[in-house]
Amino acid sequence: MGTNYYAVSKKPTYRSPIHIGKLSIGWKFLFHHVNSYENYFDGEELNTYEKWEELLKNNNVIIMNEYDEVIDVNDFLELVAKKQSCSNPEDFRYNENINGYRFLCGEFY
Repeated sequence: MGTNYYAVSKKPTYRSPIHIGKLSIGWKFLFHHVNSYENYFDGEELNTYEKWEELLKNNNVIIMNEYDEVIDVNDFLELVAKKQSCSNPEDFRYNENINGYRFLCGEFY
């Protein structure tokens, strides 16, 4: 069981939220590798923690979880930092290791 997080535009838009990733007990946060054409905020590929952090600190972005709760960017980044201390031998078995952060390239299920 886990919780999904999304980047949502503060400005009205017809576009869907961008999936940031998923938080699960006992695992590092799993970031979604987002292609540049899917990132309507700035058109950058989101394939590192640093790129996600830069986007999320943008004043036009709100972070929400799948329960429609707004999450403060600093609280979210602290949560990700805490999850980095999780050590599960399976952390990178099916996911990319990008500078110690877990990334999934493809669809989340």
